[in-house]
Amino acid sequence: RDGFLPQGVVSFAAGETTTRISVPIRGDTADESNERYEVVLSNPVSIDGPSAISTAVASGSIVNDDLRSFQITASTPEAQEGSPTENSLQFTVTRAGNIHTLGASLDWQVSGGTLSAFDFANGALPGGQLVFLPGQATRTFSVVLGEDSVPEPDERIGLSFSNALIGGQPASAQYEGTLPVVRDNDVEYQVIGETS
Repeated sequence: RDGFLPQGVVSFAAGETTTRISVPIRGDTADESNERYEVVLSNPVSIDGPSAISTAVASGSIVNDDLRSFQITASTPEAQEGSPTENSLQFTVTRAGNIHTLGASLDWQVSGGTLSAFDFANGALPGGQLVFLPGQATRTFSVVLGEDSVPEPDERIGLSFSNALIGGQPASAQYEGTLPVVRDNDVEYQVIGETS
């Protein structure tokens, strides 16, 4: 904890056969692999005479909690264009790492895919920023669809993510799974003329 390898003396009271050693760990904000440590026992002393150590080495692991990443998944697999109740797509963002003491933020933007700005409410590609307070592991955002009268194939949304920060440090953002589909609700009519 203070920059030095811990050490000390383990004492047993009369009648005790087991005791516990506590190894203090100093936290950091470095993204690193899990680390292994060993505790070595030596110099056994007993008032009853000579003693020996049957197991002199024990090992443990320090689990890294500083992985900085966001995982994005779709809460709704598809939406219906023009539907009064099913015209939005919901997404869930989950962050990994130290969520207890660090805040976080992530910008999202609809981009790519086969949808254009005219397929959304207000005629613009939606976007925004999610802010995580310390202790918040998940946030959600929604994309509201617009309505048009153009018959077209079903389309798939595209998303991009930027400015991913956890505790002020850069983080990764990864979409998991299949992007949702927007079902078209327009019917194409074909007029067939008659000839005499």
